[in-house]
Amino acid sequence: MSTELLPFFAYGTLLPGQPNAHLWADHVTAWQPATLADCALYDLGHFPMCVPAPGGIVHGQLAEVDAAKYQQVQRHLDELEGYNPADPDNSPYQRLARVVTLAAGTEQTAWVYIGQPIYITNRPLIASGDWLTYRAENLLAAQNWWQKNRADYFNKRN
Repeated sequence: MSTELLPFFAYGTLLPGQPNAHLWADHVTAWQPATLADCALYDLGHFPMCVPAPGGIVHGQLAEVDAAKYQQVQRHLDELEGYNPADPDNSPYQRLARVVTLAAGTEQTAWVYIGQPIYITNRPLIASGDWLTYRAENLLAAQNWWQKNRADYFNKRN
């Protein structure tokens, strides 16, 4: 199997509308909903980490990258993820070829940045395996909390 120009499976801040999407938005030629089996997603604060987990499912998108910009995009993504191809075992993420399942049920091999399990110690599991849903739910919960408590906050300050 050639891994030269594989698409990328994005599951976190590289997704459209997320903070790091700008790093490759102009060079992605197609997005498709996809899932990655046997992995789990953890909240590391401002970004998620996907790690191997039998039976787990991670939701994301398969991104096809313009061939003319592929090497540049791959270097930028490797840098963002802290992946050093010359020293993968000492990188927080490894870029690995994995099979993902598209919405239609077809399978596609893609590059996936898989985290080292040591980094998820005491980090919350994202049970849904869906970063976008998780972030939206947490934002809504924070907004609801603020609406409920802001009058008390301002009354205490006066």
